[in-house]
Formats: sequence, C-alpha cells, structure tokens
Amino acid sequence: MATDYPKADISKRLIAFLIDVAVYVVIGLLLYFWLRLGDYLTGLVSGLYFVFRDGLFNGQSIGKKLMRLRVVLPETDAPADFQVSAKRNVILYIPILFRFAPFLGGLLELLVVALELYFIFMDDRGNRWGDRFAETQVVEEA
Repeated sequence: MATDYPKADISKRLIAFLIDVAVYVVIGLLLYFWLRLGDYLTGLVSGLYFVFRDGLFNGQSIGKKLMRLRVVLPETDAPADFQVSAKRNVILYIPILFRFAPFLGGLLELLVVALELYFIFMDDRGNRWGDRFAETQVVEEA
C-alpha cells in the first residue's frame, strides 16, 4: 500500500479512542438501564458503535472528529464508509462476543488492544491490524 500520508499523532489517536470508549459506555448504559437489555445483549449492541464508528462522519468516529483525524483509503484518498469501518474494526468486536465468559473476554480484549497498540507504535504509518486488513490509514486533517 503506497501512501503519501505521514503517521498521525499517536497521542491524538489514543485520545480519540478514549472518547470513543466513553461513547460506547454511554450507549451501553442507555441500553442497559433505559431499554433494560441484558448485560450480554447490551455489549453486543453497543459494540456495534465500535464496528461502524469510522463510517459515521465521512471517515470519522466521534472521537476522531473531535481530534481532527480521519480514516482514509490511501490508494483513492476516499474516506472510510460503513463497510470499510466494519472491516477495519471487526477485530475490536471479537472480544465482545466472549462477554459471557468475563475472564476469557477480558483477556482476549487485553490481547487485542495490546497488539493493536504495538502495531500503531511500530508501523511507519501507524497502521494497526485493522488498518492493514482494510487497507486504510488514520490521517490528520489539514
């Protein structure tokens, strides 16, 4: 994947991720207490925000929008849509499927996040597994 985009600021990416985690938690709390969904179903439904978040605002999740970051397809300069977002973020949804076994789900989630962070720090373009799979890159807006 050839790209002319520089590596996005890692601290901005981490803050955007934490904002998105906060959105996920708020969605989960609303689903759990307002709609009275069970714990497992709440996790599955609110987790869909993580899967489709980068297709919400022209390649931006709420966190990325606030931090002025965008997910693009470097080959075409097109922003991520819902399909690309799903392909990019499915790796983050897998641990949610194991919420019925909290220890296993938590361990799997820790492993996935640790590997994704490793790739963000070590890759020249800051591409994590999801970016490699979906052929995307997180870039800073001008």
